[in-house]
Amino acid sequence: MAGATADPSADQALGHLRQWAVATQDGAGDWAVTGLTRSMAQARVFDVLDGWLENHADTPEQVAPPLLAFWGHQSLQEFLEIRGPWPQRVLYGERVLDIAHSGGGASTVAVMAGHLATAYRNTGNVEGARKGYEEALAAFRELEDGVNVAVALHQLGMMAQDRGDVPEAERLYTESLEIERQMGNQQGIAISLHQLGMMAQDRRDLPEAGRLYAESLDIKRRLGDQHGIAVSLHQLGMMAQGKGDLPEAERLYTESLDIERRLGDQRSIAVTLHQFGTLARDRRDLLEAERLFSESLAIELRLGTQEGIAISRYTLGLLRQQQGRLREADASLQEALDIFRQLGSPSAEQAERDLARVRERLAAGK
Repeated sequence: MAGATADPSADQALGHLRQWAVATQDGAGDWAVTGLTRSMAQARVFDVLDGWLENHADTPEQVAPPLLAFWGHQSLQEFLEIRGPWPQRVLYGERVLDIAHSGGGASTVAVMAGHLATAYRNTGNVEGARKGYEEALAAFRELEDGVNVAVALHQLGMMAQDRGDVPEAERLYTESLEIERQMGNQQGIAISLHQLGMMAQDRRDLPEAGRLYAESLDIKRRLGDQHGIAVSLHQLGMMAQGKGDLPEAERLYTESLDIERRLGDQRSIAVTLHQFGTLARDRRDLLEAERLFSESLAIELRLGTQEGIAISRYTLGLLRQQQGRLREADASLQEALDIFRQLGSPSAEQAERDLARVRERLAAGK
């Protein structure tokens, strides 16, 4: 490892890594500012390490320890999720996983596999994601790593939710939450409570959903978790919108979007812009709705997030149908349907029905 420490780029990377580590200290100053500092520090380290990896393609042993230390931290996962396009993450993750196999232990390999599985999931490689999460879960169970067992269970729960297997998703989230409570992991508890709140909301148990969201949000506020707070506010906005309270929904979405923009969280910005589009649609302002849906879609396309792309195209298809623009609606719905099928999403069935209705109208010349 002498060669690694003698490399000036290694010293630079490790220096940025130390700066980034300080910026991620729990309780360090104003979290609204710390979140920005953390994001900028991560961006600098990512750029340095990416170039460093290219320069040492033939000598991976020189980059493995600091690179794996950085990649293995959950904050890098969060950074790449909000800033890095998903296809880029797949390529980078596959390269780093190869290095982990040659230069890291079993735990490091499992963490890398889990990170890569998330990138697979968001680029539509459902089988790659499932395999990665299941392999990571088995490794973490063998290592008796409770924290990461809970994370892997949570991710498998999200995959079950994606394919519409509600009982399995709820079982996995509940098992994850039980482990998080045993470990005293407040961040993990908050995340699991939020997902269980979504499950309750989907089955129309709004009082239970509201209770779970509120408990999750309370923990996130205590931790100063700005990203998590924005996610909770967004979901509470959806509940308000579902109840018909559009002014309250708009207030909550606006508060969420303000945080997301401060953090540079592109994926969450796209999702919240989409919800603003649904508000405009509910108010019959179809031109504004189309503008917001299109702005959301542009971000999802840039990130390569397949689920988000499908949802945006589907919603635009329905809007164009409502406007009588049937050929555009046909194209948008077909594109959405193709992605839903690739993802194994239960949304494919509804998209098929909507597309059939559009084609019936086209055949009838309406």
